[in-house]
Amino acid sequence: MRYTLILPAFLILTIAPALAGPREDTTAGIARCAAHPDDRTYLNCIYGAVQPLRAQLRLPPAPEDQIRLVPPGAATAPLARAVPPAPQSQYAMDAAFAAGMRERLDTFSFTRQGLFNIRLENGEMYRQEASDVPRAKLLGRGSDYVVYVIKQGGGAALMKITGDANIYRMRRIN
Repeated sequence: MRYTLILPAFLILTIAPALAGPREDTTAGIARCAAHPDDRTYLNCIYGAVQPLRAQLRLPPAPEDQIRLVPPGAATAPLARAVPPAPQSQYAMDAAFAAGMRERLDTFSFTRQGLFNIRLENGEMYRQEASDVPRAKLLGRGSDYVVYVIKQGGGAALMKITGDANIYRMRRIN
């Protein structure tokens, strides 16, 4: 005897892998917002759930408190993947980092998820955003590395490490 499993659409959206585009990620996030009992929280959750589309359109990111309201879906990537408004060419990007703050690293550490925390020689401390995709491969002493920081306001920053092609999304923690 053969059985067919029929799943409701909201369940499919909840368990579907995050291989879909920003529109599908947004729809899935909105469906998960239905778990909030009161209307105000539900509405704020929806504002946070549209973050993938905001990022694709290079609109300012939704506030963190709204993004945090979106319940995580099984096997989905975080919804807070804000794409920073980056210059269009690599030359412009290099110029932007050259104009940013140049500092030597003091110390660094890694979380279980592979994200890194750093302290600069000037005492500023940063944590890699949980939604950031690239993972750094730092070895040796912190003082072996020079970083370039572009502060973006609200504690957010873009960081480039010498010898590493990636650009990291960071959050100042002190």
